[in-house]
Amino acid sequence: MNANTAPDVSTKDVLWTVAEVAAYLRVSRSWVYHRLESGLLPHIRIGGLVRFDPAEIRACASSLSSSADGTAASAKVRYAR
Repeated sequence: MNANTAPDVSTKDVLWTVAEVAAYLRVSRSWVYHRLESGLLPHIRIGGLVRFDPAEIRACASSLSSSADGTAASAKVRYAR
């Protein structure tokens, strides 16, 4: 690989940004920041940056979308602190 070519990175290896997570979940970036600071979203800190594993976000979204009693779990999370 020379200096002018990027490393071959498959899309499954790419971490998401806050903006990408917000777009995927269809929420605001501030919602994402509040949930990650509360420990409700799995994330990775790289220096001052925050990144997300897409597979973990998908799994988290699945668990937020429904609960054992059939009610929307996202309503419960919305008010969690």
